[in-house]
Amino acid sequence: MTSRCKRKTSPGLSDPPNPAKKAKNNSDEESLHAFQRLLDFSHLQEPSSIRQRFSDISSALLHNFLIVVQTRLGSDRESDFVETKLQIMEMEFYFWNSACHRDPFTHGSQEQKTAGQWYFHRTPRRSDDSTQTLISTSGYRGGTRKGLDLTISCNSPTKSPYFSSGSRPSENQAYGGVLLRTLRDLSSGKVISGPSLLVDHILQLSGAEKISDLVENLWGCDINAFKGAYVGERKTCMFLCPVPIVNHTPDIYKSPRIGLDLSHPGTTASLTHPRVDFISQPYRYFVHPEKLTANGRAQTLLGVLPRKELSGLKDKTLNAYMAEYQTGLDGNVKLEEFVGARGKGVSSSPAKYMKLMGYIEALKNVQSGDIQAS
Repeated sequence: MTSRCKRKTSPGLSDPPNPAKKAKNNSDEESLHAFQRLLDFSHLQEPSSIRQRFSDISSALLHNFLIVVQTRLGSDRESDFVETKLQIMEMEFYFWNSACHRDPFTHGSQEQKTAGQWYFHRTPRRSDDSTQTLISTSGYRGGTRKGLDLTISCNSPTKSPYFSSGSRPSENQAYGGVLLRTLRDLSSGKVISGPSLLVDHILQLSGAEKISDLVENLWGCDINAFKGAYVGERKTCMFLCPVPIVNHTPDIYKSPRIGLDLSHPGTTASLTHPRVDFISQPYRYFVHPEKLTANGRAQTLLGVLPRKELSGLKDKTLNAYMAEYQTGLDGNVKLEEFVGARGKGVSSSPAKYMKLMGYIEALKNVQSGDIQAS
């Protein structure tokens, strides 16, 4: 599969009919249709169905789709461009539904309220409400805090032929995104790990100095994540593209998300608080754990517990992490140790993080047992 190419066509000549190419195009259209419908959460009203949808979307993105970045060359001809294909290796889900899935770590950006769009993270606003995140309507995050989502929502683009015409804005407030954490550039084989470095790579491929330049100038504020007929008019574009299904697909693993903590001053030391509940949810999906060594080693270990050797950790480190996890499971800590100001930075301390995850797991096991007993 060619990952980077320069395409040209001869003027005045048209391609002869190609039945195989037509069949492939039809197959790609069907794949896009099916996938775009997955991004529409308007009919999902149970936490279990939302979690299943996360799994369905992650399977499609990790196995059956690539991100394509096309950049026009100096010529004005639409056929002259450089194309780079990026394979998704790691992602995280964030979704807020006011009725049944109130994930407080979800951004509330306007872009996230329509499914199937690219959302570059905006600056968060201070909020006294620990159960919901507030996001600025202007200004993208910069420095090492950048991030990129594929949006999921109960609202679909009105111009898309792929979303169901029956999709309507839900009575419940709902929005979210799939945070892209790791990509592999198929042209070089390089693995780009970390949301901010990932955005930097896309900016470089697109010839943009900053996010606002890319979105407003090069994309013309069109953040649709799927290729349209108008793409050739732009200097650069980025879209999702189906790839042929192969027989041997990599295993998909799940773990808690990276970088979250319980430091918000409004968080209470109770399993019923949304931040305590959602911090341990296995909403991070990834393949090839042995390659994900730049960030989230503790989270990766939690995702491969039955096969700890896949974490890539040395025995001494692995045993130390597991000892802390067992301390939490045994209940030899208090949740108050990780809440509020004392919880700041827990996600960057593997020992503290593993202890917290073990304790929350123990609390949930007790809660599950109480429910079954009743």
